[in-house]
Amino acid sequence: MSQYLELLNGVKAKKLSCNYAVLCELEQEIVTFLSTYNVTPFTKEIYITHKGLSHLMRDSKKKRGAGICQEDLERLPQLVCHADVVIFNSQSSKLNLLYITNTHTRYIKIVINPNGYDKKLGKLTLLQTAGTVQRENLTDKKYKVIKGEL
Repeated sequence: MSQYLELLNGVKAKKLSCNYAVLCELEQEIVTFLSTYNVTPFTKEIYITHKGLSHLMRDSKKKRGAGICQEDLERLPQLVCHADVVIFNSQSSKLNLLYITNTHTRYIKIVINPNGYDKKLGKLTLLQTAGTVQRENLTDKKYKVIKGEL
């Protein structure tokens, strides 16, 4: 958590002391589920890079009502580690994990790529993006619930 807060503060201040943070680890239940789709995560740890965090902090999503607030950014590791629901996007071009938290006013969707890539870090399980969605957007047939319930 402290590594993540250090990264967050560095991105805010535009003075980086580190380029990435580990948010948490994939649970064995999720790794096992992914194997049934022939998806092997590059790492068990879920990483976020300074570029990914900068992307989450941009105003473009916030302007259209899909961004996450500062409070949610600060608790991003908890949102991933203690997600209410974990969904697999079985669309062949995606194959991402969606970590969903219900805040009673909206759903926060955090997209994790189990086969991500970063120029400096190489192949790893990587947080791609995050935002808010409506429940209806999570009920598509391409989404397979791994853990939890919508």
